[in-house]
Amino acid sequence: MTEQVQQEAEALARRILTSYFCDAEVEFLISTFSPDIVWMGGGADQRAEGAEAVAAAFRAGKRELVPGEMSDERYVSRELAPGCYLCQAESTIHVKREGQAFFHIHQRCTFVFRREDGELKVAHIHNSVDYSQLQQGELYPVQAMEKAYQNLQAALAQQDLKIAQTTREVQRQARFLEQLYNSLPCGVVQFEPEGELRLVNINRTGWQLYGYGSEAEYRAQVHSPMQLVESGAAYPCFCTKEELEERRAAAEARGEVFKYDKHCLHLSKEEVQQKLDAGVPYVIRQNAPTEGETSYDDLVFGHMTFPNDTLDDMVLIKQDGMPTYNFANVIDDHLMGITHVMRGTEYLSSTPKYNLLYEAFGWQAPQYIHLPTVMRDAHHKLSKRDGDAYYSDFIEKGYLTEALINYLALVGWNPGDDREFFTLPELIEAFDIHRLNKAPGIFDIDKLTWFNAEYIRRMDFERYLTMVTPWFDKVLAGKGIDYRRLAELMQSRTEVFNRVPDMVRFLAELPDYDLELYTHKKMKSNPQVAMQSLQLCRPVLEAVSDWTEQNIHDALMAAIAQAGMKNGAVLWPLRIAISGQANTPGGAIEIAWLLGKEETLRRMDDGMARLTRAAQG
Repeated sequence: MTEQVQQEAEALARRILTSYFCDAEVEFLISTFSPDIVWMGGGADQRAEGAEAVAAAFRAGKRELVPGEMSDERYVSRELAPGCYLCQAESTIHVKREGQAFFHIHQRCTFVFRREDGELKVAHIHNSVDYSQLQQGELYPVQAMEKAYQNLQAALAQQDLKIAQTTREVQRQARFLEQLYNSLPCGVVQFEPEGELRLVNINRTGWQLYGYGSEAEYRAQVHSPMQLVESGAAYPCFCTKEELEERRAAAEARGEVFKYDKHCLHLSKEEVQQKLDAGVPYVIRQNAPTEGETSYDDLVFGHMTFPNDTLDDMVLIKQDGMPTYNFANVIDDHLMGITHVMRGTEYLSSTPKYNLLYEAFGWQAPQYIHLPTVMRDAHHKLSKRDGDAYYSDFIEKGYLTEALINYLALVGWNPGDDREFFTLPELIEAFDIHRLNKAPGIFDIDKLTWFNAEYIRRMDFERYLTMVTPWFDKVLAGKGIDYRRLAELMQSRTEVFNRVPDMVRFLAELPDYDLELYTHKKMKSNPQVAMQSLQLCRPVLEAVSDWTEQNIHDALMAAIAQAGMKNGAVLWPLRIAISGQANTPGGAIEIAWLLGKEETLRRMDDGMARLTRAAQG
């Protein structure tokens, strides 16, 4: 299990537990369910199968939930099977009522996550909470918590210093939260969600991250998004989803591409204010010009010009007061001091709208570099939804990071010559932005596999041995096979590490094979020759006391020469008999040594028995 997958699984487990125990919500948990999920709870009757049944159980218990806090968290994860992961979570839940802690629960929960369509889904939940006071029919011990709360109230009522103690605790918690707020390793920006979207707070990390010397300096530079409305660069839009869908359908019926018709731009100030006062939901739209052109320079595509009448009035602020990606990325890039923006060619037509925002705020627009799209084939883009675009997936399959980097660098770019293999420093030195292709690049998995095989062949042997050992273990653990010698035979034959187990599986157990494998025109072999060869080799190998490759080789070569037979006519049947397959790492001599004397003789006896039965009909 890779570190990335571990982090992904544990982050999902934590989010589920936080939404359930801290926010007293069940819908996010339900959204993660796999269709065949199985749930087992702490009560005697708490069991359900299938997403609908499990969701019904949790929704029925939602009324019992009381928001709390979670501490002392511990997560342990492991891989059960490819794409299937176990995550065990423990924590202490502190449940509060009216701001006072009155109940503590130690919870343990086991999740089984399964990757479905690129996302982790919950296939099994088993929660074990210390529900010693859980009442019949309860999903959550609400009666016990109520009793604990009443006891706490009674105890507090008897204390003369209750107010003073509470005040001191609140002050201590406030100081702690302030310290925590300003020590978070990420920036936190808070806006008032209503009215003018006023900036309420920003923590120290936030204004430092954006390069400001103080919070006051940050506030002087950052204004309310409503300033765009005041300047005419944006306007509130009150159109409902149904109205927009109706207009879209009408445009499509006319054979036109739908774009917003600026309906709400034409509302008077009085009409706008009336709707705002009435609490009518609204979004903030960009007021894109309808005449003239908007241009910018791109380092790959050159000078780009777009007629303004093709620009749509994109939504900047959603109904919930949150910014859209298109708006937030402009703000964030400016505050971060981004000078060069690199993104896919699908954003070529959106860039004029971004530049209009820069212009409206009076900011300098960055330099743009639009990269060619990476395609799965001539007609389809690589898609995370299709499960073919995750770096971690290729690493788990046994592709090398350096091979991936090398190959991906050549998808949509060329160095100007025929060279294909580059180290990372060499790529950095050779890279020239002007050699990027405008046309999409095709992600050729066969080409990547060839790159990977070449990197493996050029790899230091000790590193190869270290990397291949876990793949050997999948089928050969405990079989006594000499991994070092096997690795010597396998390195030049390895393309991707996940193919290794199938290539060496025959060493663990002889597969059931077709006797036609004994027939080989070039080797002058057929079932009759094979029987003769095995009968020749059997006593020769049995007589080898010191089982080494050299001794096996010398004994067989001497016997073949004495019998006047061809090497291939003897060694080919031997290889088939002891491996059960035509393609193997190493020949008959190497395989015999890896298997050991006893197993080699046993497989030869099995081969002769198979040939005898076939001859007898």
